[in-house]
Amino acid sequence: MNYSYEGFKESVPTSVQADETTEYAAVLNVPASIQHADSLHLVALLINSKGLIENAAQVKVLPDPVTGITDNAKLLAPEIIFADGRFELQGFNGTMTVYNSNGQIVPNGSLPRGIYVVKVVAENTSFVRKMFVK
Repeated sequence: MNYSYEGFKESVPTSVQADETTEYAAVLNVPASIQHADSLHLVALLINSKGLIENAAQVKVLPDPVTGITDNAKLLAPEIIFADGRFELQGFNGTMTVYNSNGQIVPNGSLPRGIYVVKVVAENTSFVRKMFVK
């Protein structure tokens, strides 16, 4: 089976409310030609109707015989807020890196208006979110 950037149709409802948990299960057949299946990661993208990535998550896939996503409880996306000129993580332990619209790492403080990409990493999981500062 070939998987593409297009992903799985209807894996996320067409309407999702803020802070609403959505679940989806699928069986993915890992081709035998994969040389290092123990290093395999799955990337999930939430793409809006304009084709822009709204959120993303990466998880390690467990080796056979279990071959599944590790601990779903750890996949809860962190809440990122903007306060006092900086981004803050709420209820989530991880490291945060802030990038400007040119892809350059910027200090997380006294941030002017603009578009930023915030990357959060915790253990074997990473989240990326596009943030707008008005």
